[in-house]
Amino acid sequence: MSRYRKRMLKGILLDFDGTIADTRHSIEESLKYTVERCLGRELSPEEIKQYMGIPLADTMRALSPSNWGRLVEVYLSHNLSNFAAQARLFPGTIETLRCFKRHRISMGLVSSKRRLSIQTALDLFGIGGFFDVTICAEDVQRHKPDPEGVLLALDALGLKPYEAAMVGDSPYDVLAGRAAGTVTVAAMWGMFDPGLVLRARPDMVCSDIAELQELIT
Repeated sequence: MSRYRKRMLKGILLDFDGTIADTRHSIEESLKYTVERCLGRELSPEEIKQYMGIPLADTMRALSPSNWGRLVEVYLSHNLSNFAAQARLFPGTIETLRCFKRHRISMGLVSSKRRLSIQTALDLFGIGGFFDVTICAEDVQRHKPDPEGVLLALDALGLKPYEAAMVGDSPYDVLAGRAAGTVTVAAMWGMFDPGLVLRARPDMVCSDIAELQELIT
């Protein structure tokens, strides 16, 4: 850990993809499938990288402004059908969530993922009961790095920004948390290039999810 002055926290806000669950293969494979089926071409690794961490609708609008709705449908159908075989929780996730629960820490998800996808994942992994609030793509007008989703979660939990930490693997998560006034924690085990995440200036850097327990213990 680094750049973090310990304080009493009452809430933890977490991103989902790349923070709680290793969904990189699931996302990449679904993107490739959708573009090949609907647009008849292959996505380069560089293109895939640029679409990571942004809302699905924005990705599909960029890929096909005139037919993006169809791409969203194809992506979701394929992704949800294959999710159980392609995604997994990061080691230590359950234990970390249980630790927060034992210490009566309020927990929230703040994700750019659609609610159907989030609920499918929570049901699959059996972790929905840990979270007091879930903010998804449909709940906000402005997505991360805008702080709208973080502020909505804080309001739902009845917390001041300084009483909570925002944890995520992308620079968008860090920037959203900073803009909202929370402690910011970079999840370095996720999908994003570490250099990009560090340039967003997180308050704290963690190498694995179990290390988050040091926030409160």
